[in-house]
Amino acid sequence: MNIRRKYIATLLSLGLILMLVNVACEEDVLDKKPLGQQTSETFFETEAHAVESVNAIYSHLRSWGVHIFPFIGATDIISDDAKKGSVPGDGTQMENLDDFVHNSTNSAIFGLWNGYYQGVSRANRAINNIPGIKMDDQLKERLIGEAKFLRAYFYFFLVRGWGDVPLIKKQLSSDEYRQAKDPASEVYDLIISDLEDAIEVLPLKSEYSDANLGRATKGAARGLLAKVYLFQGDYENTEKYADQVINSGQYSLMSDVTEIHSQDGEFNSGSIFEIASAAKESTLGGSSYSTPQRPRGQNGWGFNNPTHNLMNAFEPGDPRLDATVLYVGEPFPEAEGHVRDHPDMEDEHYNQKNWSPKPVSAWNVDPENIRRLRYADVLLMAAEAKNELGKTGPARTLLNQVRERARDRQGTVGMEVANLDTTVAHPDLLTEIRNMGNESIAYGKIVFNEGAASQTDLATANAGGHDKGFFYENLDIITQVDGTPVADASEFWNALDQKSPGETMDVTFVKIEQTAPSQNSTVETTVNAEQTISLEVSQLLPDITTGDQGQLREAIWHERRVELAMEQHRFFDIVRQGRAAEVMQAAGKSNFEEGTHEKFPIPQTEIDLSGGRLTQNSGY
Repeated sequence: MNIRRKYIATLLSLGLILMLVNVACEEDVLDKKPLGQQTSETFFETEAHAVESVNAIYSHLRSWGVHIFPFIGATDIISDDAKKGSVPGDGTQMENLDDFVHNSTNSAIFGLWNGYYQGVSRANRAINNIPGIKMDDQLKERLIGEAKFLRAYFYFFLVRGWGDVPLIKKQLSSDEYRQAKDPASEVYDLIISDLEDAIEVLPLKSEYSDANLGRATKGAARGLLAKVYLFQGDYENTEKYADQVINSGQYSLMSDVTEIHSQDGEFNSGSIFEIASAAKESTLGGSSYSTPQRPRGQNGWGFNNPTHNLMNAFEPGDPRLDATVLYVGEPFPEAEGHVRDHPDMEDEHYNQKNWSPKPVSAWNVDPENIRRLRYADVLLMAAEAKNELGKTGPARTLLNQVRERARDRQGTVGMEVANLDTTVAHPDLLTEIRNMGNESIAYGKIVFNEGAASQTDLATANAGGHDKGFFYENLDIITQVDGTPVADASEFWNALDQKSPGETMDVTFVKIEQTAPSQNSTVETTVNAEQTISLEVSQLLPDITTGDQGQLREAIWHERRVELAMEQHRFFDIVRQGRAAEVMQAAGKSNFEEGTHEKFPIPQTEIDLSGGRLTQNSGY
């Protein structure tokens, strides 16, 4: 872990701004300002205060009510991409979201409302007070721009989640706490205004020093504004701002999809806005984004499990499936070598994009950065906008860029195993053997006998413990192609590259079968006889060629789902597409009520505190 690159996360004590929010000054008690402590009267005086106030907004992005447990519940678990996970009876508030029986007392919904409005409050304090500080003008403009970007970010979640919400642009006095709703259109107006202001003053990504990676950039503001317009159905402005990101030369697709969400992939070339976290021996600087999603019993709680509905949405051989789903038995070096089966959980799968680092000292000091806006997302937004504007050719080109990157880690062909109904991704060695009839999926790896491994070695290897990365169900050791021995992976891919789609190749392999590791058991391995199968070479993730607008729309929506799976985008996407009820019913979520569940309920405590000025959303 390179702690030096976890910048903003370590810059400010989390209690500082909370102290400022809660301070009460009584002028009749003391005429002098308290010495040695910050108050709301003494804080916004220096350049350092301005920097610290904006850092406090960034710090809040890692808080519980913004991007942690309630967030994954109201974005992934509520959608068709994930189920609650964990064990029966654990996380009732999440189960209620999953089943669409949540109401105005749901603690996750309250946590989000509270968390995002606290973020708005921190942003308002910085926006309203920094202008009065005597400091470098350029830095002042940039900091206000960052605060406006973040206020827009918070309000964008609020308006998508609840629709009409109170629009607050200043620190409230005690007689202003009872707020009514403002129209969603006015909230969007402020979001757009804030992002336009931010675009004018924020630097490009390349203009920031390494010490400032994680701060909002001009590209982040443009990308978020493109998404804001997409959710309003304004395709002209979506195209405009997405194209500005694309044409800026600041971003590119990371070549290997399996590395995007790894520790080494932090702040990669395709990262437009990413929340920094740090692994330190205290709670300062970390988050707990990973903890709820890690395998249960292995420094995690086991929530947010990908569904078979999602896994079956991936095309055969798509390497993004392996990059999205973490399976029982798969190598998991952060905890005992492999993912163990938990005896009280059913049908376990975990979010692989949560790269599951081991906490440094406690559950809330995870070091994982949280990716919130990626270049692939912007490409697909631009593709969708162009298609809706009748520009099917350019839309296809952008869509196929994303597909090409997914398939083209080293080559562009895959092998379809006709008699096994499976695909071996090239050059990814993962095989998915799908049994669509009963919705079960078995998983295996194809690896290579790179020298010395004997059958005895293979038979005693533990899942995840062998250097070839074995894991349970099926392990196929390739030994020959068309009768010619292959000693390593490169020789196999070289043989495959000589083939054209439609041709066949005979692959000889030794089949290894392993049992699933239970909580404390070792893996039993059986070595079967060598066998040969004929494989048909086919194009992996072929380019989309349709010129039909409707078909292309469906292809773009499909690509958004598999590219951004388990990144907390799906629910809001299907709502804006006007097909949430259709999708949820098809996924078996029969409790979804059209006209109600597209929005969250206003927390009842907030309605009570408002004295009834805040009214409940329809249907709750």
